[in-house]
Amino acid sequence: MHKIVDNVLVLKRIDYGEADRILSVLSESGGKFSLLARGVRKPKSKLAGGIEPFCINNVTYMQSQNELKRLVSANALLQLSNITKNLETLETGYKILRTIHAYTEHECENSYYTITSDALVQMHNGANKDIVYVWFMMQLLKLSGHGINTDYAADGAKLLASDNFEFDLPSMAFEPQASGHYSASHIKVLRIASALTVKSFSMVQETQHYASDLVALLSDIASLHTQKNLK
Repeated sequence: MHKIVDNVLVLKRIDYGEADRILSVLSESGGKFSLLARGVRKPKSKLAGGIEPFCINNVTYMQSQNELKRLVSANALLQLSNITKNLETLETGYKILRTIHAYTEHECENSYYTITSDALVQMHNGANKDIVYVWFMMQLLKLSGHGINTDYAADGAKLLASDNFEFDLPSMAFEPQASGHYSASHIKVLRIASALTVKSFSMVQETQHYASDLVALLSDIASLHTQKNLK
């Protein structure tokens, strides 16, 4: 066995035994795995400060053939504490962590870490939570191969700027409907979210109004695919 140093995001923590904790982490180098933090719940543990959910954590762990690896040391490189100061941003932050946890396998590319850390850092820096969530979900859907079709309806017809739309979950596409809840502006926001960085996307004018309308839709999509992934 040898030591590995990496930056990680803590996705989930489970108390284990009298003083230990098992962490599910997503790593910058790529991959999701479990770490055993021995004695971390003791008052004088040196590990406690570097295994928080809303932090960029630098960890050293022992590599092994088992799924569960042993945490040796940890420290917080960047504390994203502003996320925790507001209940709504905190709920969005946890929603992002739960979603990425459900979507990722043990072997996954480092882009999953990148979009998650970028989203959390931008929210910590003051970006609107709905804008961040819409950007995160569009990037995640694209990475996972479940991207929303923002150009054509399920029947192959091109979406027109003059139409209103409803969303069809099975086809992951919008359908023209006179009384639809979504406009061409909503779809345009989704296109932009898919194409830009989260920082650039958060600076686009009028994005917040349409992003807020899209949060429920993207949450439903996340729940649908999460249920499939957990089966």
